[in-house]
Amino acid sequence: MRATLILAVCATLVGCSPGTPPVPSAPTDTTNSSSHLDLLGYVQVTTNADPLGTQVQWVNPITLKPQSLEPAAGVQFRAVTAPTPLVNDTVRGERYLHSTLQVHAPGRRNLYLLAMDTPQTISDTAFTSVRNDAGALLGEAAARAVKPAHRMSAPGAAHPAGSDLVVFTEAEIAARTGGGPAPFPWGFAARVCLNSACTAYTRMFDPDSGGMLTYPGRVTLAFKVPLSGASTPRSVSGTFAVYQESGDDIRVTQTTDEQASGTVAGLNAPNAQALPSTFRVTHFPGSSVPFGTRLNAVRTSGLASAPTGTLFAVADPCAAPSGSQDPCFTPVVGRWFGFYGSSMQTSGQNTVIFGEPGGFGMNWESLVGPQRTSDPSVPGYRSSALLLPDRILTGHTVPDMPTQFFQIGRWFIGGATDPAFQAVTVPYELGYELGNAYSDLPLSFHPLTGGDVLVVAPYQQNTAICDGSGCFTDIFQF
Repeated sequence: MRATLILAVCATLVGCSPGTPPVPSAPTDTTNSSSHLDLLGYVQVTTNADPLGTQVQWVNPITLKPQSLEPAAGVQFRAVTAPTPLVNDTVRGERYLHSTLQVHAPGRRNLYLLAMDTPQTISDTAFTSVRNDAGALLGEAAARAVKPAHRMSAPGAAHPAGSDLVVFTEAEIAARTGGGPAPFPWGFAARVCLNSACTAYTRMFDPDSGGMLTYPGRVTLAFKVPLSGASTPRSVSGTFAVYQESGDDIRVTQTTDEQASGTVAGLNAPNAQALPSTFRVTHFPGSSVPFGTRLNAVRTSGLASAPTGTLFAVADPCAAPSGSQDPCFTPVVGRWFGFYGSSMQTSGQNTVIFGEPGGFGMNWESLVGPQRTSDPSVPGYRSSALLLPDRILTGHTVPDMPTQFFQIGRWFIGGATDPAFQAVTVPYELGYELGNAYSDLPLSFHPLTGGDVLVVAPYQQNTAICDGSGCFTDIFQF
């Protein structure tokens, strides 16, 4: 009976009306600003690698309890119980899993299952449970590590019949979903096949199925998770808001997994030039697609104002080729410091120039932080400084024969003494115990983890060595 059921389901999936794929043409970058996302209801979907593990049901968005009738008239989903093989990419350390739902939606178009954070989901994610190969529940870290993806037929190869991931900008989600809780800016789009391989498809359902309950559409939910031994997920349950979008454009996504092969949503379309003109392409940093919408981040957990997870590592906006100027730095032009022996340090967002303004001791000027309003009392001879996030640490030698001292102080960047820091004066007698060893080098500061600072007090020893050819001096520095 199970074999008969699986064969019947598979036949339904591939038995789409035959047709010829559209003539390839370069798509235009069209953005239908008047389109709107209309909420139809909420479903709970379990994506499981086991044949009978996939489940889908309409639910109450607050309690996630099943609803007896589908809230969207005429829209129904049915889980495909055929085996859904896992794809383990041992090179990248990732596992891909997916499930496929059949869709009945007469007269509908652009149906999306967009991920939702609800009171019943794990922390600030869209998932209610994540289980490993043994069926044990995994925690919050595992839920945050689940990322949406296309179905993969092999590592680096998106399956053309199961690449249904769609992504939005945060502005689109906020503007098009209206009031109420906004979903995450990612989800999966239903398709209606136009050929047996489902490489040609539409997002529009025929208005009438002749009164029969047929499922001409399909949607594939796919995820990638880290390969991490016993903590590797095998099944994922999530909550999705079902939306319908007006407009004729077909949203498709080129994921970062496809960039090496050049496919777009699993279709072999180099640089997306061979896609149908109705396709609206979204891609990510690193893509060679010359048109469409590029997103630098897609939030997968947390709030729009404070994401705690993203689909891929967000690129450094200040990244630049080696040897080129930092694009996030505004050059300082026309600043005169008049320092001798100047040096520069950077800490956090602050950059400070240190130096000696000719016989007046050590001083500094900030390029981007608070300007100095008073002159610190730090001798210029044998002095050193360390820029902290919002303070400056200084150290210098204080000649006071027969004993020499090192003195450490802390200052505000504006030049005033930090009253919360008690100046440290450390006697330095090592040089006199060694006879002709003496301190001739400044202190040096070395930041450690946790905010600690290592202070190194060097000394210099000169030793005269004479032989038959004359005398010379060895210098030992520590």
